Amino acid sequence: MSTEHDDRSRLAERVARMNTWQLALAKAMASTTTDASSEDSTDSTDTEGGERG
Repeated sequence: MSTEHDDRSRLAERVARMNTWQLALAKAMASTTTDASSEDSTDSTDTEGGERG
């Protein structure tokens, strides 16, 4: 019975870790794409580019 509980908690821990990792990855990808697109648009319009920095 204790082994089943240990397995279950271990599985829950793994799932939680995976969810956190996927969430972090999704956030990173989302921020990367939005940052890239916003940087591209500012680069094309602003010649100096130091105004926003």
